[in-house]
Amino acid sequence: MELVLRRSREPVSPYDSYISSLAPGSRRTQAECLDRIASMIAGERVSGRELRWEKLTYEHTSAIRAMLLEQPWSPAYRRKHMYALRRVLKECWRLGLMDAHTYQHAVDLEPIKGSSKLPGKHLPADTVRQALHRSREIGTPRAIRDTAITALAWGTGARRAEIARLKLDDYDGTAIRIAGKGHKTRLVAVVGLAQEYLRAWLEVRGDRPGALFVAIIGAGITPNTSMDHLSGQSIYDAVRRVIEATPHDLRRTLIGDMLSGGVDPALIRNVTGHQDIRTLLSYDRRNAEMTEDALRMIRGK
Repeated sequence: MELVLRRSREPVSPYDSYISSLAPGSRRTQAECLDRIASMIAGERVSGRELRWEKLTYEHTSAIRAMLLEQPWSPAYRRKHMYALRRVLKECWRLGLMDAHTYQHAVDLEPIKGSSKLPGKHLPADTVRQALHRSREIGTPRAIRDTAITALAWGTGARRAEIARLKLDDYDGTAIRIAGKGHKTRLVAVVGLAQEYLRAWLEVRGDRPGALFVAIIGAGITPNTSMDHLSGQSIYDAVRRVIEATPHDLRRTLIGDMLSGGVDPALIRNVTGHQDIRTLLSYDRRNAEMTEDALRMIRGK
């Protein structure tokens, strides 16, 4: 059975259909997962776009699962590949390229079990405040911008891709409009240090239309400065210059702090843009000491 396409024979590729349905920040990682799976099946380096996904049967998918288990990867990383496989097969079914019976059998696989150390960390508030203060004290336009980016990530829990996409007119001085995954938009209040450092950045940036955060080349913002958006990687690098953490660590920290403050997870979801509360709760990285204190408070011992 020919599984690898050397040229497109279908008007709509399930690979492209699936990847295009994702938020921009997820497309690259899911495409890489499908490319790896395609290369495993083909026995050579090929793109997932070349694979005839609709031709896969249970025999193929069970073999893919076995090959993933042989890789020196974490269980979570293997599961990410299995998720991509199931989703692209679902696109095959949706596009009418695979009948329901074949699809159900192809995805009827045992889950990949096992756990590994949870990624990321929870940052004490004083640690973040001190890092923001040190960065702001540098006083350069880039440091002022990086401080504002970090404070906004800490204060709103926005993802780096979401911060990168922000436009100047998304912020009205008290709240910011964030375009999240699935093309869903949420309005999040900007308070405290996030508001303070964002105000300082806007004094440097000026009021020219365009991206909220822009590249700084040389001494600062000039009439020739591009108002184009930064990349998600640039947002990541900006945060790393301010603090030894990632934008996602700041997102995890906000979630943990709000849970500690007794905020209803359903309300936290409105801030972070999570669709599933279970996913939101999986971001909690508060330490065991905090858990023990909570148990003592609840049980009165």
